[in-house]
Amino acid sequence: MLQQRQLAAIFFTDIVGYTGMMQKNEEHAVAVIKRYNAVLEKLVVAYRGEVVNYYGDGSLCIFQTAIEAVQCAIEVQAELKKDPQVPLRIGLHIGEVFFENGKALGDGVNLASRVQSLGQENTILVSEEIHNKINNHPEFKLVSLGTFEFKNVGKPMEVFAIANEGLFVPQKKKIEGKLKEKKFSDKIFYNNTSIITSAIVLLLIIIAAFFAYKRFNGHGAIDKDKSIAVLPFKNESANKEENEPFCNGVTLEILKNLTWMNELQPIAPQSVENYRDSKMSLADIAKELGVKYIVQGTVQRYNNEVKVFASLVNTEDGRQIWADDFPGQMENIFALQADIAQKIAAALRIKITPAEQSRISRVSTTNIKALDAYNEAIDSYIKLQYASLGTYEAMSQKDKIYENYLNTLSLCDKVMELDPNMAEAYSLKAKTYYYKYMHDSFNSHLHLLDTISSLGQKALALDQNSVDAYMVMSMYFNDVNQKDSAWSNLEKALALGPNNFNANRAMGNFYSSTDFEKSLHFLRKALRLDPSSVWTPQVYTDMGLVYQNLCDFQKAESCYKKALALSANSSAAIGSLFQMGNIYLHWGKPDSVIKYAQQL
Repeated sequence: MLQQRQLAAIFFTDIVGYTGMMQKNEEHAVAVIKRYNAVLEKLVVAYRGEVVNYYGDGSLCIFQTAIEAVQCAIEVQAELKKDPQVPLRIGLHIGEVFFENGKALGDGVNLASRVQSLGQENTILVSEEIHNKINNHPEFKLVSLGTFEFKNVGKPMEVFAIANEGLFVPQKKKIEGKLKEKKFSDKIFYNNTSIITSAIVLLLIIIAAFFAYKRFNGHGAIDKDKSIAVLPFKNESANKEENEPFCNGVTLEILKNLTWMNELQPIAPQSVENYRDSKMSLADIAKELGVKYIVQGTVQRYNNEVKVFASLVNTEDGRQIWADDFPGQMENIFALQADIAQKIAAALRIKITPAEQSRISRVSTTNIKALDAYNEAIDSYIKLQYASLGTYEAMSQKDKIYENYLNTLSLCDKVMELDPNMAEAYSLKAKTYYYKYMHDSFNSHLHLLDTISSLGQKALALDQNSVDAYMVMSMYFNDVNQKDSAWSNLEKALALGPNNFNANRAMGNFYSSTDFEKSLHFLRKALRLDPSSVWTPQVYTDMGLVYQNLCDFQKAESCYKKALALSANSSAAIGSLFQMGNIYLHWGKPDSVIKYAQQL
């Protein structure tokens, strides 16, 4: 596949501190982003440029000449100093750009992003290539900030600041950004007192290590590693079939409460589901999932009575750290589940913040019939998802899939009828409609988007901390091409649910063509949260695309091969095979392109 390439002056922007601004005053942050967009679109066009991509609080623009790009940058910064002020940093570089799926990609984009990352509020930083193009123009004042070694960039680059009146020129010693980590020796042995400095640092490390050992071993405290998995609780109710959805709901609710805790890193339920009724030892399960701690338990329900038993095991030494019975009435089930999560946190010496405590303590519904219907709806929705990502044989059973789809919608409606204020039902119904919108490729379902939006908004009106609702709204805005709103909702979802697999994966994809380090950070976390489910191959494919954008074909190949190995006879194999062929096409290996094209 040939791609259109062009040489351009690449103009990369970022609003400094926008995430904190959004958390502090959302209304002000929205006003800032609107003003920023309006100024950018007006001035970029005035200087014969083009806004190619928006990235929430940043953008990528291209210009025909370096002079026009710099002139535009100066005027943008001057305009954004007026109220309401926008704390913007701009990075400029000249390089090749190619377009794929509407996004600008290429090494030039990567380098412009690196240059921009060194900036601060009201700065314009440029590469040596831009400097050489404008150096003979006296209207531009340039100051060298020195040479920098950027992450994933082969050779050091000199970076310059535009020092025209009104612009800020950062001091080199205060500059931070996407730079390579200095080696230990570089950080310590840097002057004539290096030996003394090294000895002092080494002594301090030894002292700190001694006290850490005393603290964490001498007093029997838990290791700092807080990776944890909650195995599906066993249903020991008299009527097992009838109470199976409720039992699954208890497991999911305890896990959800643990995911609110930023200090913990719980494995996503889809990976843990593989070990339902497993005969493997806890140590082997923990090894496969990459965790240290495992929670397991049982659920008994009889009429209005319920008893949950839960235990926490350190799988490294097989020690049961904590275990307890939790008897109670069905109307108090949410308090019981919150109590279990808090006891686990206490055993692991996790501090729960007031905000986290508020979310953990939330009661979704006091209507037990609504809760039962919701748990049944969750079971039906999970089956729907697994069918769409399962084997080709499972996918071929379209009647069964459509039955699950209708059943999920019907159960959501039943929940809303029983309890119109249960936010989770609105989010789940929206996700179910979104499934049809995305997977029924033979029909147009654009009309569903309005319904999805209405359900997402209703869920947020009922629960402002609903990660699922923010994810629904992010997907909706993305599909109606309102990228800023899509990014804003995704950022809120991730802030509320730092351990949410879907939010981490979505954020990784969001940065996949603009900030490769950030993208890989979120995708790696998504893999840690979900190491072995039908979704895992897709994340490896996502990572392969990032490495492909970095032109690191070996790592891209490795990711695609992992995706293929995990895909087996599933629908995810289609995307993996396509990307394997694609990577060899870019790599210049035609025989391999043909091989994977034939398999595809």
